[in-house]
Amino acid sequence: IAPLLKSMNSQYLGRDYGKEDTPLENDELTANTVDSYAKQSMPLCMSQLHAGMKRDSKLKHQGRLQYGLFLKGGGMSTEEHLAFFQRVFTKIMTTEQFNKNYSYNIRHMHGQEG
Repeated sequence: IAPLLKSMNSQYLGRDYGKEDTPLENDELTANTVDSYAKQSMPLCMSQLHAGMKRDSKLKHQGRLQYGLFLKGGGMSTEEHLAFFQRVFTKIMTTEQFNKNYSYNIRHMHGQEG
């Protein structure tokens, strides 16, 4: 059993979603295409977060973190990520409130802050 345990960390041969070059097949993941990808391509947990965010115009911190990192892993740029969340969240708050409370975390997720 020892050889099996020693080689377990190198057995995954699937796609590495953490790399920066994770393009989608025919289109980029942008603020305008997220809705169509949510319907056809996202796993159930992410499509539920997407639907809840669209319905309530907000997500709790852990939901924002999980969904934001998923979008980043899918190839969404920082600018598109900010535009998408701002479009959804500013239905219940002002742009200034969004920039003050949420922009930093999105830029931090993409490695541009802190």
